Order: sequence, then structure tokens, then C-alpha cells
Amino acid sequence: MTFTVIKDTQARLDAVETLLTAQMPTRFIKRSLLHYTEQDNAELTAGILTIVKASEDNYKNQRGMVTKEATTQMLLIGHLHVAETTTSQAIETAELAFEKELKAAIETGITGLSFTLERIESSRQLEHPYGWFVAFVNIGPPRTSTH
Repeated sequence: MTFTVIKDTQARLDAVETLLTAQMPTRFIKRSLLHYTEQDNAELTAGILTIVKASEDNYKNQRGMVTKEATTQMLLIGHLHVAETTTSQAIETAELAFEKELKAAIETGITGLSFTLERIESSRQLEHPYGWFVAFVNIGPPRTSTH
């Protein structure tokens, strides 16, 4: 099977946005990061996921491979809100459900890209009724013939 490697950073981020929008239809997928206090409460209750480019690396010195092999690290930042009458564990439970949905979406994959989920940091229940997580995800050339 032949496919084209997505090497343009903007095209990679656009492809991720398209994937997440399709795979997570009950969430709000955005590209402009705002602090949760600046977000719409109804959207926060549903869950907002913002895609942010963090860095690029792993460039190769071989002719013709300079950008094709590069890796883009993106941050997938989730913001949530639960009812104020709940306990702080409720925000952790909501974060875990959101993270599980994100992992399933990433596993779907995109032809021409590979995904590596490096780690996820969460709010640690510290800002109840608001919650957040940051998933550190690397995207790059495919490691297999399908993703």
C-alpha cells in the first residue's frame, strides 16, 4: 500500500483537527488556546480540546529527508467543568473519561502520520469544579504501512 507522508506541519495539525472533530463529536475541538475562565460554560461542561503545536525535532541530514522524517510535538489540552455540588473526585472521573475518548480517537490514526502519546498530565483535582489535562503527543512519518 502506498501513501503520502504528511510532512507539512500545518497539514499535520489540520489532519489531527479533522480526525478529532470526527471521532469526538460531543466535544468542542479548537485551535485557539484560552484559559478555562475565558471559555463558555456550556462548552466546558461538554469538554473543550485545544490543539497546540509545541515543537518540532528529529530532522534528518539526508538529502530529501530533512522535513519528511521530522516529528511535531503537539499538546492536546482538555478543559472541563462539572457541577459545583459534586466532589473533587467528579472532575477526575470526567478527565479520565475525556482522556479515554481522546486515546481511542488517536488510535484510529491518520494515513500518512503516526502518533506517539508521550504522557498526560492532569489537574490533580486542584481546581474543582474545573478540570484540565494536557496530552503530549508526537506526530510524524508512519511507522507501519497503515498509520
